[in-house]
Amino acid sequence: MSRTKIDPVLFFSAEDAVAIRVEPEHVFGLLTRGFTPPREVAGLVRSEQGDRVAYGPGKEIRADGAKELLLVRVAAMTLTFDVRVTSLDHYRCEASVRLRVSPIPDSGELSVFDRALIGSRDLVRVEHLERYLLPHVQQAVALVAEGRGVGVLIEAGSGETIAAEVAEGLKKAAFSGGLHIDLPVTVRLDSMVYRQVRQSRLEAKRRAEDFAAQDRIRQAAAESRTRHSENLARLLTDLKAKADASPDVGLPDLLRAFGEQDRGELYAALIGADEAVRATRSVVVGTGGELLFFSPDSFEAPYKRVPMPDRIGAVRSVQAFTDADGERSLFVGASSGLYEFSADGDGKVWTYPADPGAGVRGGVNSVALVGDRVFASHSELGLLYWTRRQTTMAECLLPDRTRECSAIRCVRFFDGYLYFSLDDRVCRLSTNRLDEAPEEFVGSGATVTAVFATHDAVFAGNADGKILRWAADERQTPEIVHAGRQRPAESVSVLDNGGLPRLIYTDTSPAVFARVIGDTFSCRYEAGGQTLRRVEAAADLIVATNEVRDRLICWKPGCPDKPGCVVQVSRLSGHSIQDVCLVPEA
Repeated sequence: MSRTKIDPVLFFSAEDAVAIRVEPEHVFGLLTRGFTPPREVAGLVRSEQGDRVAYGPGKEIRADGAKELLLVRVAAMTLTFDVRVTSLDHYRCEASVRLRVSPIPDSGELSVFDRALIGSRDLVRVEHLERYLLPHVQQAVALVAEGRGVGVLIEAGSGETIAAEVAEGLKKAAFSGGLHIDLPVTVRLDSMVYRQVRQSRLEAKRRAEDFAAQDRIRQAAAESRTRHSENLARLLTDLKAKADASPDVGLPDLLRAFGEQDRGELYAALIGADEAVRATRSVVVGTGGELLFFSPDSFEAPYKRVPMPDRIGAVRSVQAFTDADGERSLFVGASSGLYEFSADGDGKVWTYPADPGAGVRGGVNSVALVGDRVFASHSELGLLYWTRRQTTMAECLLPDRTRECSAIRCVRFFDGYLYFSLDDRVCRLSTNRLDEAPEEFVGSGATVTAVFATHDAVFAGNADGKILRWAADERQTPEIVHAGRQRPAESVSVLDNGGLPRLIYTDTSPAVFARVIGDTFSCRYEAGGQTLRRVEAAADLIVATNEVRDRLICWKPGCPDKPGCVVQVSRLSGHSIQDVCLVPEA
């Protein structure tokens, strides 16, 4: 088949032109038996007998016996490749490779070039060279990267060695294509991922150094306070004796007679003295499909792991209860029901199923044990209840009231009443009159996320981070105890130990707050910059989960300046934390 006539001189005037195959009659005439190509262009002539003859760059090519003519630019051409590779330490790297390549003006090499790069086409441009070499460049750079860490790859001093290895890796491809690669080859490697990680680490180091500096300042201040700690201890002993001798005057009443600074030191000393009493038997963390049991004396590893039966779903919440007979149990909320374990996770497991319906994504988020009845809240399934240890399907409480609610949470039992939240309000329902309409505490202004009841008040946290208080007989306008950070306050409880009631709460900030009820004194348990989500407190231990739910942070109540330990639960279990509870001593 005759090829379309192309002017070789015009073709090679283009910068990206590399090679052209032409019919002899397109360049030779009856009177013109020779053709001189441009000075950077070599020729390869195939005769009628199949012999191949090479003509050097710019040399006249004779028509004698020529059946086919191949013209190839043999001047060096600059090619640039952008590839992605992975380092030895698994960082994605971007590599830019620059090299100069040229066909070799030899009959054998031009024949190899013909087979490898021209084939059935008539024209070869720079893009065809790039397409041929790209997989070989990718492989050569990948081999270099696989044997080095990202720091070595991107540091300036290693460039020549890496370039030499890449050039060595391209020799075979060049040989197979009849090409010559000029040295040196230039290779530039970078990793945006590594630079971002390194920047994050530097920033984390800076924050840690700032925190350490602040910690040293706090330690210096603490050392100065120890000089009068014995006086505080003696004063507290006297105050407790006076409170015991006067039934109408409590210890908080006596403490409020002191100035703010002295009062704060007395509160701190009182809290520190109370923590010596052992109150917590174990810390139970719900994560994935198992419960992890930690001793409050050692958080290095769980002393027990209890897998879920997987009948009604994985862990969503964990709560500990002690019934009227003194038996302690763990109730574990799942996607479509509850599990009941012994407090130690041993023995029989009771399963309380609920009809999961269609498209359920959440799970049981809170539980209340009331005599022989078990109540639970589930934002999609509603308020559920069962007869304890009769594992029949759940019944629904107030189905008409909960059907249109999107957030059903915070079931708690206190003093004959069941408390729970429906969207932006807290509800109170007598457990002796479950068929009646509940009383409602309104005025939150946002979805309620935590609830706790006492004899004279109801406390709640909401999605705006506010901590609210309603007097027991005033359900319309709550007092704002804490303004919050416009992020959910997911925990609120009252810890009354040693006659000093404290409101314990979080607002997704880097601290747990412990505010003395009836006073302005508030203690912050600092988490070292980690934002906190959930908190559980006892007289001897405070534990919280961080916002990303991969760590458990623990404090002794008398040491608020920094955590006593931080447990990386996700490394121990491979899953995030769903919930945590403290199992009390008998």
